[in-house]
Amino acid sequence: SNMILVKKYKSIICAVVCAIAAGIISGVATPISKIVLSGNVSPESITIVKLTATASVLWIIGLFVPQIKTDRHLLIHLGGIGIGGMLVGTLLFYIGLNLSFPIEAGIINSYSPLWCIVVATLWAKKGLYKKQGEGIAIATVGLMVTIIFFGEWEHDIVHIIGNLLVMVSMIITATYTFALEKLSSGLQLIHIYKWAYTFATIVAIAVHIAFNGIAMPTLHTDTLLVVYIIYVCAVATPLSLVLHFVAKKRLTTKTLNTYSYIQP
Repeated sequence: SNMILVKKYKSIICAVVCAIAAGIISGVATPISKIVLSGNVSPESITIVKLTATASVLWIIGLFVPQIKTDRHLLIHLGGIGIGGMLVGTLLFYIGLNLSFPIEAGIINSYSPLWCIVVATLWAKKGLYKKQGEGIAIATVGLMVTIIFFGEWEHDIVHIIGNLLVMVSMIITATYTFALEKLSSGLQLIHIYKWAYTFATIVAIAVHIAFNGIAMPTLHTDTLLVVYIIYVCAVATPLSLVLHFVAKKRLTTKTLNTYSYIQP
């Protein structure tokens, strides 16, 4: 029995390490993204590159994960989530971050677990407990203070708009995360995400071609900036997702959500 307990605790410790690592990797990506945006890379360009790179990496990782059964109904569902969630959410985040600062974006993003509670409550059509309602109310006040007054008595309108866009992106991300995790579990979620990111990528590229013709998104050629772009677009999201899925096998959603507060 002692061996079983040791094995159980080791797996829990591994899950906690994965959750912390996922939070750090995702959190570090925010200030690095700001550096990229400050290097004459547009939010539209980094969005397209990020969606494309993340989809590609998830397809590669998916080769080593047990497959799931996909049908037309599921793919249509994932297409809607990918376009309305990942594409729109990612674009709004980078537009907002371009107008605001990383620390504010990080704090706003850390509210996503609270929004997950709201979405789960609406999904189950149940009322909130009194303490949940009070907590969400207080957090909402804190969120609005962050958006409007963070660090100073008066934000200019540009920063407020940027923070509001980041908030909308956070709500969209929390909502589609909840929706996708209802479709599968464990590492098989990689296949769910890879399809959603693929549909988001196809539409993003199609819209880019429709407005700009067949041309690559404008990216800076500075070597260090290229390294930053690779980290933000091809490393941070897929790696943090995989670590999150591994942690989710051993930790409850409530426990896992607390580690998102490490991001700011």
